Amino acid sequence: MKTCIHCGAQMDDTSNFCPNCGTRCNDQNDMERSVYQPYEESRESVPEVRAEQYPMKWHKFLMVVMIISAVFTIINGISFIAGFEYSEYQFTKYGANASMVYNAFPGLKTCDTFYGVAMIALGVFEFTVRNRLKQFRMNGPGSLKIMYVLSIGACIIYLIWASAVTKINLLNGANLASLGISVLLLVINSVYYSKRSALFVN
Repeated sequence: MKTCIHCGAQMDDTSNFCPNCGTRCNDQNDMERSVYQPYEESRESVPEVRAEQYPMKWHKFLMVVMIISAVFTIINGISFIAGFEYSEYQFTKYGANASMVYNAFPGLKTCDTFYGVAMIALGVFEFTVRNRLKQFRMNGPGSLKIMYVLSIGACIIYLIWASAVTKINLLNGANLASLGISVLLLVINSVYYSKRSALFVN
């Protein structure tokens, strides 16, 4: 038995015309090609997206860097909360410590605590973002952008706040350069992952 390509009715293998609709059906192979060819063409018309089509070396490198960065971000946050940054050489050589700095600038303790908590939260979030990217989650690239924006925003708030408290301009060349690097990484990763957005479908 063969099937009519027009109405799907069953017909004898020797029949050239469908008894139901009258469609000419000469050869079973022709019918199968007529039935399946549009399906095969439709499959071929949709390109299959594979990770191999894109260079992913930066992605793999970023997965390693983000672990290290998240750890250091959390440590940096703890340091700000505890006032460890004032135990560095540039302060101790003048006999200063965290207590003396906070006595001189009373509002700085609150500022440092805010920034420390923000850094710890960002470090934890960075682990989450890394896992989303590694698992090719749909929200991975978007989460990475949010992470950079939050990091840049927290740094700007801290520098402005601390400058107002200490009356010292902390928006200097070194800090602005650090912010510039963060902005550059935001742009680079946004462009990189936007070209690979089809891979993030989980």
